[in-house]
Amino acid sequence: MVIAEWELDGKVHAVVHDNAANVVSSVLLVENVENSICCAAHTIQICVKTALKSVKLYSLILKKASTMVSHFHHSNVAASVLRKTQRQFELKELKLIQSCATRWNSSYLMCERLLVNRGAIIAVLADREVTSAALALKLEINEGEWTEMESMIKLLKPLQVATVVLCEENVTISILRPIIYGLINKHMLIKSEDNENVRNFNEDINQNLQKRFKMKRQEYDEVFIDQISCFLDPRYKYLETETDEVKENVRKRVQNLLQTTRLAESNKVVSEEISAMDFLLDAKSYGENESEFDMYLREPQLNHNVSNPLIWWKNNELKYPNLAFLAKKYLCAPATSVTSERCFSTAGNIVTSKRSCLLSENVNLLTFLKRNQNAFNR
Repeated sequence: MVIAEWELDGKVHAVVHDNAANVVSSVLLVENVENSICCAAHTIQICVKTALKSVKLYSLILKKASTMVSHFHHSNVAASVLRKTQRQFELKELKLIQSCATRWNSSYLMCERLLVNRGAIIAVLADREVTSAALALKLEINEGEWTEMESMIKLLKPLQVATVVLCEENVTISILRPIIYGLINKHMLIKSEDNENVRNFNEDINQNLQKRFKMKRQEYDEVFIDQISCFLDPRYKYLETETDEVKENVRKRVQNLLQTTRLAESNKVVSEEISAMDFLLDAKSYGENESEFDMYLREPQLNHNVSNPLIWWKNNELKYPNLAFLAKKYLCAPATSVTSERCFSTAGNIVTSKRSCLLSENVNLLTFLKRNQNAFNR
């Protein structure tokens, strides 16, 4: 297997991938990999795409919006007049954004840009020297559709923000369940004052998010990596997103992992750095893991705005050595595959048709330098 060839045997405990069926099946065949993780951002976008299709009016609006954007992209005259009109309306000269099935949040960004430039766009379409009456009629978005587009933007914004947060560098899987829980229970709630389209969208996306992210974990006997990571993250250790039964199962699972860690440590040679009192009192052999666990439970939960939980574990590693070992293992799993995809994109920009003879070692070095240039500039 590739893992053995790359000398990663015993070091890889999770694989993050997209939702493609062949990739999911391949990961399940890899030996010694405990966890198969679907990219959270990709999964959210699948849910969004499905929910938008479930509302016919939203699908129609997106189709009309895409046609309008295409017109301004392909007509230099219309694009030039739009820029002039934007200046007259004291708007920023921003190019309209086209939606793309493979670009996350592109439908949201397209509609948002259209709404900002709504007045300028209508003015250009009303100018018969620029747009013929027949073409204007073809591109027209009526008042009711503009209103529905505003509602759609409000629905999509939390999902767009969630995707952006999950795609940031150094975001661990521990943040996933709190974010999805917040989307379902705060931003996507079905309200009595909502119109039929909003209710249908919220209902569909709620069902998809719960199903794809397995939010009703009481239906499963297994404790999953995102739940363990959530408990080991000092920002979410109280597990507010889980039922009491699931909380207890997660804690028991962590205690079992601690016991395994303790047994593994007991087989190692005693370090020369052990303190005299630890040696004399044999502190390593009595109730260490249990006290670690109980002490960690009594620690106050950190604010969710703390950016990096690993810094907390670095500062408390001596206090919770075995828990810190587990935290390093489980918090290293990313929530998305975006970081690796960015590396592929960087490599693709380096190895072009005019630089196709680069040695693999040089490609590795150039990719590393590009991806870490900000660190070098500090």
